Amino acid sequence: MYPNKESFKLEFKESVKSNFLKTVSAFANYHDGEILFGIADNGIIVGIENVEQKKLDVENSINDNISPRPKFTLKTKSLEGKDIIILKVFKSKMPPYIYQNKAYQRTDTATVPVDRIAFSQLILEGSNTSFDELEANVTNLKFTKLEAELKRLLGISKLTEDVQRTMSLRTNGNYTNAGMLLADENEYKYGIDIVRFGKTDNIFIDRVEVRGQSLLFQYDKAMEMFDKWYSTYEEVVGFYRVSRVQIPRDAFREALANALIHREYLLKANIRIAMREEGIEIISPGGLPSGITKEAYANGQYSQIRNEIIAETFRRLQIIEKYGTGVKRIIEAYLPFKQAPVFDEIDGQAIKVFLPKVTYVDSKEEVNDYEYRVLTFINEKIETTADEILEANGGHPEHLENILMKLHNENKITKSEQLSETTYVSLI
Repeated sequence: MYPNKESFKLEFKESVKSNFLKTVSAFANYHDGEILFGIADNGIIVGIENVEQKKLDVENSINDNISPRPKFTLKTKSLEGKDIIILKVFKSKMPPYIYQNKAYQRTDTATVPVDRIAFSQLILEGSNTSFDELEANVTNLKFTKLEAELKRLLGISKLTEDVQRTMSLRTNGNYTNAGMLLADENEYKYGIDIVRFGKTDNIFIDRVEVRGQSLLFQYDKAMEMFDKWYSTYEEVVGFYRVSRVQIPRDAFREALANALIHREYLLKANIRIAMREEGIEIISPGGLPSGITKEAYANGQYSQIRNEIIAETFRRLQIIEKYGTGVKRIIEAYLPFKQAPVFDEIDGQAIKVFLPKVTYVDSKEEVNDYEYRVLTFINEKIETTADEILEANGGHPEHLENILMKLHNENKITKSEQLSETTYVSLI
């Protein structure tokens, strides 16, 4: 019995038949994978007779039927006294890899043809081109919003055609898709849909939908909705009035910018932002780019840019700081709190980010757990001991919380501030 089961990256074949070529296409298009010949679907090792000839048959079948030719290796292995063939197919650089006029992908343990959108995505990847680089079939665009922001932040006098070309908003005399999406108005019919729900999703308290307008306008409207419904508030803790947040604003800003930059614009769908009492859910059309795993994405290791021109424009406008750091910054924004953001991919078709509403400690058990977490984090960032901080602040978690908030927001805090008897007062 083979020790592993069939999976996303592993397929069993009892014998050498042509249907394995679909899976070769899938692996070459999206990710490395292995096909093991001589193993039944249930994992029982049945072996392959005349193994060297069968290896040659596999190689010839790939060379004759998959276009272009993908990268692969073939080797044999003896298990339970029987020979099996191991075909390893590598994700290759020139997709789509086609078998009988179709490109394939893996969904769990099945191999299926890609749809029209996925095929277009593979073509763009194979040509090393992003959607926002393509020429758009639009004319007479205006950039009032973008020009005003560039004047304010970069000091340019006017967004001339030369500047537009420098920013890749134009190419060969025509506008790019990036130019279209950043123009004041355009013909793109999909944008952003923001709803503030009540106690249930059947209750709409507020709603804003923006289509056919600049990504910058979409960004501003979403931030306005956030500030309207999740503004900071004050709470009396002991003898002091303390500023509280509902959801870290930096976390929402980063998640919003990520959705606008990394969404798949080939998909005809809005970015959906659901604002609820328990938190905010952001769903962005398009799954993870090929080669990026859910684990890498959720851990902030995501670095592949889907729309490079839009990303660079957002960086110029100081909406994002660096490429590929958005998820990490969202995670860091929640470090002062017990809650944590959740990142997920929905059936390879969309990215979902959930930003939970934060709560503050109130029970003794929570206080003890919270003190340990805060003090541990502080010790990793600054040169002092947990005992010194705890002693200086009387063990009150709200005081430690304010120190951590200042450390997080300013990325620095002096030792004299930490050890002052009135530290918690100066931070309130």
